[in-house]
Parts: sequence; C-alpha cells; structure tokens
Amino acid sequence: MTRQITTAGLIRKILPKIGTLILRNDSGSMELRGQDLKLKESAEWLTLYHASAPSSESRSHLHLRKKAFRYAHIVERDGGSPCIAFWPHKQDRTGDRPPLCVFFPSFYDWERNKAPIAKNRRYFRKWIERNGREFKLE
Repeated sequence: MTRQITTAGLIRKILPKIGTLILRNDSGSMELRGQDLKLKESAEWLTLYHASAPSSESRSHLHLRKKAFRYAHIVERDGGSPCIAFWPHKQDRTGDRPPLCVFFPSFYDWERNKAPIAKNRRYFRKWIERNGREFKLE
C-alpha cells in the first residue's frame, strides 16, 4: 500500500534515528551524518542541519527543494542497511542510485567485524510496520 505524505513529513519520521543522508547528482554526492539533525521548513525549501549549530546556516547543512521529490520507497540490500530512496517521480525509479537516499541506522558494527546490530534491525521493522514501504509525496 502506498502512503501519502509530504517530503518533510517523511523525513521527520526518520529524523530521530537517521543514519546517513546522501544527495547525489552527476557530479558527485554529499553526505550528512548524525542523529542530531533538525529540519527547518519554508515555503519552497527544507533545510537539514545540526541541532548544535547556532543557526541553520552556520555549519554544514543541506537545502532540498520541497517539490523535487514525488515518490519514495524502502530499499533493502543484502549485507547493507536499508534506506528510503527518494525520486522525482515513480517512473524515474531506475538503477540503485536515487538522487536522495536517507539511510536507517546501520545494521552492522563495522568496527567489530561487521557484527549485526539487533536493536537497529528491530527499530527498522517497527518503523516499517508503523509507516509502510512506499510513499507518494505531496
């Protein structure tokens, strides 16, 4: 079942336990990490920034156009952590490199020989039960 929600609403649902946010284009990619991220919303933009910053513009941050994405879905890969992949439109969903990807907390402890992290897997399963796997973004 596809759920209808705003881009800001969907990001807010994962924001408390975000793993990594990746924004890609043909020239490269940008990663924003940390579980201290906040979301600020204006008429046309969403701004993600670190809560410890004196203002949203004073440290590393990310601006997203509110209407840039109309579709999102959960992507799971063997040996990796799941993410929410954001696309301009559902029909744009090609390949495995969405323009915006928000990862859930890591399923693996890379410093301990990729040991599984059970609490992050439980969090993901509960998140899916509450929120679903596919989203039409308003």
